[in-house]
Amino acid sequence: MNMDTSGVDPRASVSALFNALSRFAVALRPEQAEQIIRGNAKIALVSAGQQVVDPLVGLDQALKILRGLSDEDRDDLRARTAKLVLQRPGQRLVSTEPKTKPAPLDLAVVATEIGALPSEETVVKYLADDKRLTAAVLIQLCKQVNVVVPTGVKTKTALHRLLAEEIIGHRRRTLGY
Repeated sequence: MNMDTSGVDPRASVSALFNALSRFAVALRPEQAEQIIRGNAKIALVSAGQQVVDPLVGLDQALKILRGLSDEDRDDLRARTAKLVLQRPGQRLVSTEPKTKPAPLDLAVVATEIGALPSEETVVKYLADDKRLTAAVLIQLCKQVNVVVPTGVKTKTALHRLLAEEIIGHRRRTLGY
């Protein structure tokens, strides 16, 4: 025999449930019943201190964004160094940080660094990756490392190749490797 030790008569609980359902059914409008039948609405138990609210516009999208955030982004939200905002059509995000100028270019440092690179390919890649090295700056770098720039060499790519060939070639000639 199954004994209920909660002190509540199970028949009274069932009776209270049926009374609540019958009051709900009487108050239910036909269009509401139709939405429940079609699966567009559901019956939910609302406890004291709870209420049903209409979904906010964009809430599903915001939840998708929140689920897709990286751990770093979540940490930024918790620390309040980042925030979620509603961006309306036509609006765009712009940086509020002041634009910083790149660090000044020290050609002596560049010359030392490319002189230590192991191959022509790595020299070319190093030079191509630094966007501060314009054609005019590369010509100054050639002067810094005593590389004569032929008249026909004017493009960045040609200057990269010239510097790589001259620096690695000089090392091979003088040091034998």
